[in-house]
Amino acid sequence: MNNAAQPHIRIDDVTKSFGAFSALRSVTLDVPRGSFTTLLGPSGCGKTTLLRLLAGFDEPDSGSIRIDGAEMNGVPAFRRKTPLVFQDYALFPHMTVQENIAYGLKLQKARKAETAARVGEMMDLFGLQGLEKRLPKQLSGGQQQRVAFARALVTGRDILLMDEPLSNLDAKMRVEVRRELRELQRRAGITAVFVTHDQDEALSLSDYVAVFEKGRIRQAGTPWEVYYEPANAFVADFVGTANLLAGIVEDVRDGVLLVRCRDVLLRASSAGRTFRPGDRATLMIRPECLRIGADEGDAEPENRWMGAISGSSFLGRQVRYEVQCGETTLIVDDADPSVTGVLDGTVRLSCAADKIHVLSDEADSERKEGETHERIRPLSERRLG
Repeated sequence: MNNAAQPHIRIDDVTKSFGAFSALRSVTLDVPRGSFTTLLGPSGCGKTTLLRLLAGFDEPDSGSIRIDGAEMNGVPAFRRKTPLVFQDYALFPHMTVQENIAYGLKLQKARKAETAARVGEMMDLFGLQGLEKRLPKQLSGGQQQRVAFARALVTGRDILLMDEPLSNLDAKMRVEVRRELRELQRRAGITAVFVTHDQDEALSLSDYVAVFEKGRIRQAGTPWEVYYEPANAFVADFVGTANLLAGIVEDVRDGVLLVRCRDVLLRASSAGRTFRPGDRATLMIRPECLRIGADEGDAEPENRWMGAISGSSFLGRQVRYEVQCGETTLIVDDADPSVTGVLDGTVRLSCAADKIHVLSDEADSERKEGETHERIRPLSERRLG
């Protein structure tokens, strides 16, 4: 069964425990065909457990996993066609690059001509020409990773599972290899499910990101959605850096809120949610959405602060400031320090209303945690910003 309209992978109400520890709790997620979907979250949140269930190394306690509409519960790993690439790549040290890639075909007892053709195709696809006779120890980290991917896909599989495969690379190599990985995934048209705790990695690589906490998916969507439109305070704080401001709604007019956050009044869109004067609200502002120095031209009169810079970090392409505004400390990013230099002293901050995101009520989110169902829509149906 290969219906393009249905998800390639469907995870439905999956639960998994190890003794008294609940690793996954009622997880539901659709993975579209040909997408790059990242499972993101802190250590112990359940993302690797879900990957192992997809690979067939473990079985769920309840719920179901389907691939191309076919039930996978009870199907052993070697019959699932869901190869898993680990952090250490697990290449055979005594085998050459060519022999490592051909290993799966050898197990399938493929003919020599077919094996040679398929291995050659993978060598070309992953840019490994000329390395056929080298052993893994003679390869760079990036080359070893490409061999691992080629070996996983040589048998014609169209799903690739990856458990933090970039974690053993240095920072510069990680950026280069993840760019290569994304290009290869698009070119090959495979469905990739990638596990990481690195937010930058998830945002730069993915079509979709599922953010995990304590065995549950707190939000799933495009990188834009989880970054600029987080569903709750956990996602806002975990995915990037966020200024979270708790306040009381003073007025609601035509879908626009006026929220009193200590000594400042902020104007923000209600984003379709229902609020009344007196309701509590939590607002999120990303550091790059705040303007330092002169007022932002489109900032409302309410959305302004005066504060003193209490700290700064020069990061090359930007300066990150900590600005003390009364009892509130705001993190502000100046994306062009070459113009202003590193500032000090008293500054004025401003922010446009459409750059302030109103979070859903956290208590309501907690009540609905067990009811989370993330049926990811195709990119064509989503607003990407």
